[in-house]
Amino acid sequence: MTMSLKASELWRAVLAEYPTGVALVTAQLPDGSPVGMVVGSFTAISQDPPLVGYFGDDSSSTFQSIVGADRFAVSVFADSHDSLLRSFVRKDEGRYEQSGLTTTDSGLIRLDDAVVWFEARTQSVQRHGDHQLVVGAVVDFGVSTSDIGSPLLYRRGGFGAFAIPAEAVDARLIGDRLAAAQAAAEVLAPIASRLSRDIAVTALVGDSVVVVGMVPSAPVAPGESPPGTGPLRAIGISLPFAAPVEPLFAAWAHERVRSFWMERARHLVGAVDRRQVEARLEAIRRRGFGVSVDQDLTARFIGTITDPSAERESYAQIWSEYAAQTIVSTSSILTLSDIAAVQVPVFDEHGQVALVLTVSDLGPFADEDALNAFADTLIAAADAASHVIARGPRGRS
Repeated sequence: MTMSLKASELWRAVLAEYPTGVALVTAQLPDGSPVGMVVGSFTAISQDPPLVGYFGDDSSSTFQSIVGADRFAVSVFADSHDSLLRSFVRKDEGRYEQSGLTTTDSGLIRLDDAVVWFEARTQSVQRHGDHQLVVGAVVDFGVSTSDIGSPLLYRRGGFGAFAIPAEAVDARLIGDRLAAAQAAAEVLAPIASRLSRDIAVTALVGDSVVVVGMVPSAPVAPGESPPGTGPLRAIGISLPFAAPVEPLFAAWAHERVRSFWMERARHLVGAVDRRQVEARLEAIRRRGFGVSVDQDLTARFIGTITDPSAERESYAQIWSEYAAQTIVSTSSILTLSDIAAVQVPVFDEHGQVALVLTVSDLGPFADEDALNAFADTLIAAADAASHVIARGPRGRS
């Protein structure tokens, strides 16, 4: 069967919906130099005897160099291997000398901490259409012993990771977070008054971040609207826990939680720049607090993602625009005239972020010292709240 151009395009579109694992296949050339390529077709073939295989495209010049080798190694990528992966996709010079690679006893290059790895002797090469199936008899294999993240997947022309579904929400957790917010309010009230700003208190509940409390900067007079009834930080408002929203709940979290946070963004809007997001988390951990810049964009972003009638196109557009702005928030030189919000974490007795304190509607800061002084005041409030709810020290740095 020979496909028409239209049928060929449909064929590729259909196959693009099928997610595949991503692996690095390496071998040695006759002169001893390494050669390798990224494949999405690696498969286990047999347990007894142990056989593995992969398909290579006739149009690949790299495959033509590998297919004649008598041995090959296969390393399965994790989502933490993004830079290594892309160096092989781009065929960067020096890609075989970079950190993260190791050499086997037989002289083959493989990932040092691959999700799983195999070394095999080439047993057969069989043609199937415009591809060839290389089958290898396994001579050695192993699995990573470190926390490297989830296996990498390829789908729709992009790389991502499997996100473990959020656990069912425990009603007791909601009660605990509400009680924590109420207890923290007592020590936060003087700080809100000193800053002349309301303090929003948020908690991670399942796969959402919920505003569970608002601490007013001044007593509410009879007939006035209480804090937390505005459109942006209203008590009860729920935001999806997906990058780059509410990064403090991810910054000090376990890798599993961070991966879920980043992958959920990819499922919602189609893409996420992992390196950019990780840079923001590192900046937050380094400073001890988070900032949002561009007050107008922040207001439009929260307004859109909390609007149930928002169309997916506008949802994705504002999400991408807001994500791009995180580059500014990780910079050592911040736009001090347009800080939208400052956030600090409140830790529980296990060193995990239980609550996040957010102060919004900020005026321009004269200099970075002024911003740091403001943040230090809020961090002191978070420390006090941590002791109240956990009776323990501040969490990990």
